[in-house]
This record gives sequence, C-alpha cells and structure tokens, in this order.
Amino acid sequence: MSPSDLDAAPGTEQSNEIGRIVNAALDAWVDGDLERMLSHVAEDVIYTLYLAEADVPFAGETRGKPAVRAALQLMRQTFDYILFRRFPLIIEGVTARHQVEFMYRHITTGEMLTGRFRIVWTVENGLIQRSDEYHDAERIKAFMRLVYS
Repeated sequence: MSPSDLDAAPGTEQSNEIGRIVNAALDAWVDGDLERMLSHVAEDVIYTLYLAEADVPFAGETRGKPAVRAALQLMRQTFDYILFRRFPLIIEGVTARHQVEFMYRHITTGEMLTGRFRIVWTVENGLIQRSDEYHDAERIKAFMRLVYS
C-alpha cells in the first residue's frame, strides 16, 4: 500500500490535487531526493519547525526555497531516517495535515530518537506554500542535550 493510498476517500478535485502534491513531496523526502522534494515547493515557501533554535540548529521559521534547502540538508546531515510512517492526510480547503511516526538515528552518536509529530501543509497554485511541523519540544530538547553533551 503506498502512502497516497492511506488518504481519506476521494473528495473534491482540489483535495485530490493537494493530497497528490503533499504525498509526492514526502515520497521524495523519504527517498532522500531533496531536489525532487523541493520541486513541489514554492520559491517563497515558509517552513516552521516549532522547536527552540537553541536546541535544534534547523528549528524555527525558515523563509524561501534556498534557506529551506539548507535547513533540510542540515537535517539530513544530522539524522538517518530509519522510519517515517505517515498517517492519513486530512484535507480541508488548501490545508492538509497529518501525523508522522518516526525513528531517526543521530549520525554522529548513533543514538535513536523516536516519536510522532504533526505537519500542517498549505498548498496553493500547485505548490507547497507553507509547512508547519509540531514536535514534543521537551523530548527533542532532552535528546539534543544527550547527543551534544
């Protein structure tokens, strides 16, 4: 079963298109193909990882495709993605949201970080305009203290 098969029953044509765009971007991310992933993103995209920048170097709000590329490259240089299991998308208007279950291996230390987080996507004009990612901030802070102390 592909991740796009997990989506709710087909809705409007717009909902289906939003689901296709988000899933295509995530498929590329899981495959490790950053450029293919970014092909689904607007030039003026806003990516917000709701964690303290003092705890995670790629956290906070990042604006524009070049800056988002740099943040995502740093993410991939920091963690190996062992598991990235998406839950069904819920699409309302131009917004899609879902949970992700993850397992990451910190590349330098080999320590494992596991959990779930939420992503809220905004898709307009056939491209991702915004991505807001919500994690358990205290859990991530404690993990980062562990690997960097």
